[in-house]
Amino acid sequence: MSDSRDKSLPFDVDDADLFSSVADDHVLSSAPVSPAAPARRQAQPAAPVASRRAGRANQPAAFLDVESPGRPHQRARLQGPRFLLGGERADLTLDDRFVSRWHAQLSQEQGSWVLEDLGSHNGVYLRIADEFVMEDGDEILVGAQRLAFRTGWDAGSSQSVPTLGAPKLPTAPRLVEYVEGGHIRGIYPIVDSMLIGREGADLNFPHDELLSSPHASFERRDGQFYLRDLISESGTFIRIRGAVELIDGDCFCVGRTRLQVRYQG
Repeated sequence: MSDSRDKSLPFDVDDADLFSSVADDHVLSSAPVSPAAPARRQAQPAAPVASRRAGRANQPAAFLDVESPGRPHQRARLQGPRFLLGGERADLTLDDRFVSRWHAQLSQEQGSWVLEDLGSHNGVYLRIADEFVMEDGDEILVGAQRLAFRTGWDAGSSQSVPTLGAPKLPTAPRLVEYVEGGHIRGIYPIVDSMLIGREGADLNFPHDELLSSPHASFERRDGQFYLRDLISESGTFIRIRGAVELIDGDCFCVGRTRLQVRYQG
């Protein structure tokens, strides 16, 4: 999912009050963790893995370009069969209070690097370049907003029989906006399409300087919803749920740290 239009996030926005702490890891404002879903579901069939790896048979050097708010740019070389990202005792230690002790890992497989979340509190978000087929529980990152796509209600609820007199919960496709502590700030129904942006969209976040106008769109086609980035400056990210093969230029977020993989040779 590389994106030739990659631009840096303007991380000078110091809005740490958007976040909260849980145990010894800090938690970004986000939805509760949903059951695992495929990490990458493109609208069009992806190219065969063999063709994507063409030209990398000699295992070229791979690097991570690292950008953290308020810190100088850093480049780290990926080495070994496994490369650990985290806040402590990792191959790349990230000074980011929203990064778990062992947050994510990159594993080398046949000349490629594969990214996987290690059960972190705040997750790993991968930038999309193509249309992305949404499924219930998928979480997205647009600007500083973390939204969950829902078509049912909380699948993890232990209450199989509704409580007498309880309000009927919505089941139509919608975006759920979560703030610190996992509290819901808003629920926004999606009919057939929706634009998200700072202004001039169907769903506006006027105080989010990381958002473009418009930034991303949802569209229903043939009974499915598709997420698309609208050439935004900061990108549109999806929370991964499994192992994801990285290609040159792929960008992902860990806490408030942005990383981009680069192959050389």
